[in-house]
Amino acid sequence: MKKRNIFNGLDDKTLHVISATVFSVATLVHLMRLVYGFPLVIGSWYAPMSASWIGLLAGLTLSWLMWKSALQ
Repeated sequence: MKKRNIFNGLDDKTLHVISATVFSVATLVHLMRLVYGFPLVIGSWYAPMSASWIGLLAGLTLSWLMWKSALQ
């Protein structure tokens, strides 16, 4: 049985725009958590705010690189 590739037929620019959009939305969620102080609970574990700082920096970097690549 052949594996189906869901990205078959999409060019690199389209994939970069999709990736950049996903990273940008995730980055905005981290920023909102930092601004409004929303708690993040996974099971019984409360994620520290430092996790959102790391997520914000990583998301900004990845979304910037993807947008830069998509717009070239």
